[in-house]
Amino acid sequence: MPPPPNGAPADPLWGIPDIVLGIVFIVAAVILATGLGLAIGGLDTLDDLANGDLSGTDAIVFLALTTFAQSGAMGVWPVIVARWKGRGVKLDFGWQFQPIDIAYGLGVGVLMLFLAASVSYAVSSLVGLDPGAEESTNTQIISDAADGPAFVIILIAAVLLAPIVEELFFRGLCLRAIEKRFGTLAGVLGSTFLFTLPHFTNPSLAGTSVLFAAIGTVGLVLAVLTVKTGRLGAAIIAHAVFNAVGVVATLNASATGAAGNSASSLAILELLAGALNSQLW
Repeated sequence: MPPPPNGAPADPLWGIPDIVLGIVFIVAAVILATGLGLAIGGLDTLDDLANGDLSGTDAIVFLALTTFAQSGAMGVWPVIVARWKGRGVKLDFGWQFQPIDIAYGLGVGVLMLFLAASVSYAVSSLVGLDPGAEESTNTQIISDAADGPAFVIILIAAVLLAPIVEELFFRGLCLRAIEKRFGTLAGVLGSTFLFTLPHFTNPSLAGTSVLFAAIGTVGLVLAVLTVKTGRLGAAIIAHAVFNAVGVVATLNASATGAAGNSASSLAILELLAGALNSQLW
């Protein structure tokens, strides 16, 4: 391993408490952004969002504020921790890319699509839901925004921001902090658990179980990929591929409106990784 930069500790001082502080930091950022969005748009903004109306300027501003606040906080916190208590994100959390990561990312991204689909179908049958049922996905917001400017925000968040900031936080800080304390297996499982929890978007137990099974599968694969490569590059690309296909599948299913056909069967893949702000609506 390369030597630490001048003045940096030989052994990183960060750990599990920094995960907890990071969660608090992210939640606080979203709450502040929510308050600012409501101050600008008023309480009616929440009603519009709850009803799927993303056409108004106030709703778009609110969406942008909460989305970018969550993404910004999630991406910034590991950088702060690595600079404050460690040797930087490159050495501590594997913030590195190599040309081979493109091939790894594309291959694993496609693999995750099939694995998530298989797991979703299996759990759907166990809990009595139709595969791809709306209550077992967290992508209704994509369909609601498909014909408006809010879609640009969602596309950026899903395909660009989420793969970067979530890999840095969950497969960077969380995985490595848990691994440091309890070992690699615990790091993989613990980071997968933490990655899955924020994607809760529906009070239905059956729908949540399907969504969690699919998200958990994705998180597990990304964690193993990160451990095997020793860096985040391949996981970021795989995550982006998975989310991009999910967005396309959602738009396709929404456009056709044909439940049960080959397009809507991909609805189980419609898994936005940046779902924290959707809980506010």
